[in-house]
Amino acid sequence: MGRSQLTRIGLGAAGLGIIYLLFALWGGDLVGKIPSLFLDLLLCIAGLVFWLFFFAQFLLPVRKKRDRQLAAERLFDYLSGYHGAALFIESGGLRERKNEVQRKGPGLIWLDTASAALLRTPTRYTRAVGPGIVFTSSSEYVGGTVDLHLQSSRLGPKDDEDAFIARLKRESKTDYDLRQQRRFDTQGITRDSHEIVPNISVSFRLDARDGEGGTQFGYRAVSVERAISGRPIDASVGEELKEKDANWQYLPVHLAANVWRETLAKFTLTELFEQSDEVRQGILQFVIQYVRDRLQKEFVTRLDEYGKPVYQTDARHNLVLGQDGNPIILQETSREFQILQSRGLRVTGVNISNLRFQPEVEKELLNNWKTTWLERARREREVVEKRRSYASEEGRQTAVVDFANAVSQELGSHSTAEHLDGKDILKLLIQGNLQLCQGDPLLIPIAAEDVSHLRELLEWLEKGPEES
Repeated sequence: MGRSQLTRIGLGAAGLGIIYLLFALWGGDLVGKIPSLFLDLLLCIAGLVFWLFFFAQFLLPVRKKRDRQLAAERLFDYLSGYHGAALFIESGGLRERKNEVQRKGPGLIWLDTASAALLRTPTRYTRAVGPGIVFTSSSEYVGGTVDLHLQSSRLGPKDDEDAFIARLKRESKTDYDLRQQRRFDTQGITRDSHEIVPNISVSFRLDARDGEGGTQFGYRAVSVERAISGRPIDASVGEELKEKDANWQYLPVHLAANVWRETLAKFTLTELFEQSDEVRQGILQFVIQYVRDRLQKEFVTRLDEYGKPVYQTDARHNLVLGQDGNPIILQETSREFQILQSRGLRVTGVNISNLRFQPEVEKELLNNWKTTWLERARREREVVEKRRSYASEEGRQTAVVDFANAVSQELGSHSTAEHLDGKDILKLLIQGNLQLCQGDPLLIPIAAEDVSHLRELLEWLEKGPEES
């Protein structure tokens, strides 16, 4: 127990002793009662310390002996009026009594299972804390909090507003500016200078595994430190805007918007609605998936200025083929993934939807769709047929390899395979075929006649041609 606590207890006990002494003086003989006065005073002090320590450990969910001692010290501080802030953090939100956070002195913080915080002093950050009871020193206070739940952020126009129309008569300048700001937040320009304004939403969380740190939501101290200490601070703006800009929740969705603009600028408006054999999907779906990859993967496909994958070439500019016989696509490090990792965040999902076009562009797209739907349907059918052909050929090759491995299993397990003649090898191959047909439930009903023929052939081999 600290020196200040002992001092306060001594003062309290002295006060009790004075009260007791006054009662004793009122009662008569003081000198004869001095020994019993001291004994009663010592028992009073010991009882006060014992019962306060005893009940203090039941006021808070503490388990360690050191934590129980600290809980008792905080209770003594509270009784003496020298305690610091007592705070409760719920889902990343700070709950306190009026002016509680301004109290100076040793305090405590109770964090629920979905909260974490970073403590600091006036000069530096000290430590990250997770769910549970935390005892703070007299110079520590909360430097930032984190909600461990899955978070989401959204950018783009509201669902019921037209981002492209001019200012309405009933619309104030402030509302108009806000509407335009929502438009510019996700505005992207295609390679042929067409504007597209979507809604972009990103779901993310603290970079930690489920169950890590003693909570089902996942807590990792280094991720909390990165998320809070890495917040940008702009001293030139007001407190309200400063708090919004410093909020760690705004980073992922703005990164997604930047990647969307960068990737969209590689394609024309017409290309976005075409199928591509290289990426084996629609270009628009490829752009959206590429934005997801840049935020979720450490390495992504390198694209050229036209949105085509960049292939590895040798000194003579010839394509380098991989083990599968296909050209090797170059990979590059995702800068957005590294930024999120350095901030202690992990993106779990990205959605880009509700694409908006200029009215004249939307009409042109609709007219083109009406006039070219049959041609596009034929091209899409060709793409589907080509993919089906690829899948069928790949499946056939896999089936041939699996069949060869299955029927030769008996032959391969034979220890004297090098001394077998043609008859013995044929018998082993037939036995492998029988095991394959009888061991696969899908083959049993369709290969019943084949199994019968194989058994007859096996019996004929075992009897020998001369006996048959």
